[in-house]
Amino acid sequence: MSSPRKHSPLTDSNTMSMYNNLKEIFTEDEWNAIYDAMADYQDHGENETDLAHSVQSKITELFS
Repeated sequence: MSSPRKHSPLTDSNTMSMYNNLKEIFTEDEWNAIYDAMADYQDHGENETDLAHSVQSKITELFS
């Protein structure tokens, strides 16, 4: 007997709907501004660098 197939969180319809809603919160230019601001923010210390990379990774995943 095969085990039930797990769905990737990225293919779950509720997750996809949430991602689409998140994308629509800001315009593309606003998302780019947030991403770029994180590049500046990372210059303020080690914790800030880690936080900036985390935010940038999430933005990148959201739009990939």
